[in-house]
Amino acid sequence: MQYKQTNVTSKNGINYIRSIVEATSCLFHKIEQENDLGIDCIIEFTKDEKPMHKSIAGQIKSGESYYDAKSNQCKIPVDSHYEYWTNYPLPVYGFVVVPQLEKAYFVNIKKYLENKKEVKTIKYECTRANTIDLKSFRDIFVPGILGDIPTIDLALAISFFESSKPQESYLGAKVLFRKYKNQKITWDKFLDYLENNSIDDFNLNIIYFLAHIPWHPDLYHYGEEQKRDIRNYAKEKIQKLNKVTVLKLINFIDLDEGIVRGSIGQSVEAILSTVNGIENYLIDFVKDQNLQLETREVSCAILAYYQGENSIEVIEKLTSESEIVEEIISFLKKYKSFNFYE
Repeated sequence: MQYKQTNVTSKNGINYIRSIVEATSCLFHKIEQENDLGIDCIIEFTKDEKPMHKSIAGQIKSGESYYDAKSNQCKIPVDSHYEYWTNYPLPVYGFVVVPQLEKAYFVNIKKYLENKKEVKTIKYECTRANTIDLKSFRDIFVPGILGDIPTIDLALAISFFESSKPQESYLGAKVLFRKYKNQKITWDKFLDYLENNSIDDFNLNIIYFLAHIPWHPDLYHYGEEQKRDIRNYAKEKIQKLNKVTVLKLINFIDLDEGIVRGSIGQSVEAILSTVNGIENYLIDFVKDQNLQLETREVSCAILAYYQGENSIEVIEKLTSESEIVEEIISFLKKYKSFNFYE
């Protein structure tokens, strides 16, 4: 008879997660091995000594075989668990405990497996945003599960936001907006991000956050009320956006989706409405034959929204190239105005 080292490592991994969960006054319900179909535990969350009626299922792996130090990645074999995990009634999270680092790293298994039926192994990067130790579990993981704001100070939130790792950057942006919207540096960072990052892999939440400055009726309020002086500060900076950044904003608009309520186009248009000289920029884009036709069409549509029938003289020059512009002009001649939102 042998008691294999892998059993010890597995038990140590479960005990590591259990110790952290229980240290934060949450409940750890272990599923015994004979009943284990791919779930090792149920974690039940509490807040201020009260049950939150929120639970997740956990799959726990531990040891060097589940962590690649060279790529800084964790991996969890899917094996025959795909259907079980994806159809489980609770959210399913994977935890890989890395003894040499004295940390664990989590992944939302259900979310990872969406549209990945053929995947054999779940592989994910280890970052500060998905770390599990006592502090990060309490300050980041639990608030994330409960829909609360992570307990991160301003300096750390900025550090996360400026990270080259998308998961960290997304978390930092979320915390800056929800917890530090009354700090000028939050809006400085958002606008710097807009001006200095390409459209590829852009965090579109930044567009949504910036749209809260001019506002539009389909935005939701989070956290404390924004102070007037902070809003005016950010508004003045948006007013000074340069032509290159305005063009970048226009290129975020998907012509198939259009500018409708609830779309990214609506948030872009709200931002553009605040920019000094926006109508002159739009006219230049309409006339610029070096730009893609879709960019010019979007510019026509926004100009028509701002100027009504007065825009016809400019945009009609594009009718020979665009049926969309023909339709806009026809609408303008009939109704004298053009409104995306009606």
